[in-house]
Amino acid sequence: MKRRPLVLILLLALLWSSPASAQTRVTPTNQFVRCEYVTDPQISERVRFALLPSDDLFRPLLTDPKEPRSSIEFRNAKPQGSSASPGTLRARTAGVTAGGVLGLWARKTGECRGIEISALTGVFGQFNVDSPSYDLIGADFLIGAQIAIRSNRLSGRLRVVHQTNHLGEDFTSQNPVLIDLNLGSETIEALGSIDGTELRAYAGLGYVVFLHGNDRSVLAHAGAEFRSTRTIRGALRPLAGVDVQSLQIRSWAITATATGGVEWVSDAFARRLRLLVVAADGYSPFGDVSLQRKSRSIGAQLQIEF
Repeated sequence: MKRRPLVLILLLALLWSSPASAQTRVTPTNQFVRCEYVTDPQISERVRFALLPSDDLFRPLLTDPKEPRSSIEFRNAKPQGSSASPGTLRARTAGVTAGGVLGLWARKTGECRGIEISALTGVFGQFNVDSPSYDLIGADFLIGAQIAIRSNRLSGRLRVVHQTNHLGEDFTSQNPVLIDLNLGSETIEALGSIDGTELRAYAGLGYVVFLHGNDRSVLAHAGAEFRSTRTIRGALRPLAGVDVQSLQIRSWAITATATGGVEWVSDAFARRLRLLVVAADGYSPFGDVSLQRKSRSIGAQLQIEF
């Protein structure tokens, strides 16, 4: 009988130090905060500076086909107009993208408010799936700088981007006149965004200088996104988006891209995987503007975010 109090104390101690209890206390401090996905940033009078910040104050655009990220996609495309025109998408294409935004310096008030300077790079490769060896159609290389700001649910970014376009050997062998062309562009673009709990809307303007032909054009860019606060089986989050772009040099013809699918987020919020259905109508975003042609496409895309 005298041992019962001691046994009860030991049982209580074991329950208090069990893995479940320990995990409940530790998990919140181990979660990795990604400011680009925080919808209600905290306000603080304390100012802090950071070198090489691990997040971004402006959320990457979900549906923009030229947003630097890591992704793999397959599409079926139906050209509009003459299918023999240079640069027209083939019937089936595969795309591989690698890149992202690297934070260099940030001044923050609170956890996710302030200003941040970043560098960005991206490689966008397009392949002809219908060819026996999956020939490279072309690759676009991006490098640039970005300034992002955020206050409450308003965010914005200013980007300056240099793009060079390289054509694949199979494509240039069929179009030898294009081998020596200087293909690429210089772009400056400003975007503003309203970030709600589930809905997001963004819009802005840019100015593009094309290296081939010395043409110039104003760029209009807008879009909207939906990220559900509910998950499927506690793991998959439904999401969707639409992105619309238009160039003055094309008489403001609209190129629209729509996506929809699910997102998986790691327990620490450090990694995200998205499986999306992608549909586009308008000019192909890849390659030089002088070679882009209208098409309609639909396919699947896997986005990977580290």
